[in-house]
Amino acid sequence: VSTQSTWGAFRAAKMAEPQIEEITDDIDEVEEFQDETIVERIVALQEMFPDPVRNAVSGTVGLTNWLVKSTFKFAGKTLWVVSTSALLLVLPALYEHEMDQMVEMQEKQQASQQQQLLYGAPGVPAIPR
Repeated sequence: VSTQSTWGAFRAAKMAEPQIEEITDDIDEVEEFQDETIVERIVALQEMFPDPVRNAVSGTVGLTNWLVKSTFKFAGKTLWVVSTSALLLVLPALYEHEMDQMVEMQEKQQASQQQQLLYGAPGVPAIPR
């Protein structure tokens, strides 16, 4: 192995290593960004966009917020009206229907019992007189 090729490989590897100054510069840049708060970043964005764009975005966000709140408020009131109406109008009707069915079943049961008394139990031969 020649000394020139070894020396060339050493120089290439040495040049590929990051310099200490570059690393400390990167650390300083990261620290600068960490010191900045979210509010400061938002304020900096205000300077980036012109007033008409900021006003349009603000209006759109405000309108969307109002629409969502109004929609949920309307839906809640509608749900309240529908549920209370159902409780006051439908449940009494269902209760009456259930009571009618119970009365019909009792009448059928009484008719069946009377029939058994008069004619005897089904499948049992009648006693001759």
